[in-house]
Amino acid sequence: MFGLPQLPEKRYFVQPVAWATGLTANAAYRPLIRLLALMSFLCVGQLALRVLWTWNDDFAFFSWNLLLAWVPLGCVYLLRFREGLARWKVAALMGAWLLFLPNAPYLITDLLHLRHWPAVFSIVDELMVFAFALTGLLVGWLSMFLMHELAIRSWGEPWSWAFVAGVSVLTGFGVYLGRVQRWNSWDIVTRPLSLVWRAGGSLDDLTTWVLTVLMALIFFIGYLFFHQLIRLGIRPEQP
Repeated sequence: MFGLPQLPEKRYFVQPVAWATGLTANAAYRPLIRLLALMSFLCVGQLALRVLWTWNDDFAFFSWNLLLAWVPLGCVYLLRFREGLARWKVAALMGAWLLFLPNAPYLITDLLHLRHWPAVFSIVDELMVFAFALTGLLVGWLSMFLMHELAIRSWGEPWSWAFVAGVSVLTGFGVYLGRVQRWNSWDIVTRPLSLVWRAGGSLDDLTTWVLTVLMALIFFIGYLFFHQLIRLGIRPEQP
């Protein structure tokens, strides 16, 4: 029941859930991905202008954080729109998707960097950081939506929502590990024992649970809203 999501049969890639536009899945999701790419370029453009204006590149890491937020979307896109993947490749893509997903809501926490700069830059910086955070969240929610649809086909509607809720909690915990304990997504590969030891040791700290639950709720409730917006554009499949 709880095995890896099974990749759909070939017909799924040809005729997925029907959209109001009548497009296939590839064509239906591409406009969203292109818009998110445009938003990302605008974010980087804002950052570049700020660097030229202030001759200060201390915010350059925002671009890296946003790039990491795109990794889960790339993973789930491969899972959804590529046929014939070996089971180990499916597991690897799902693992990478889960490990990098916290990078999307993590961008919200970059707001803390605003307090370190003079008020003269506050409005520009607030707009820039908001743009990065919003873009990261939208990218994360779209990747969750695509994975959610795979989960529905594999486990059914009720269990798929349990999956989304569980992933949201893990995502919240991942943001805590990244922001408070300063771990990176790839540390599970490069420093697995240290990561597991530190993460496990933090579970008896109330702060861990408060931050995890708050971030999980923000991500989950935001996804519910995003999910409903996407579903508004879906037309019932014709018999």
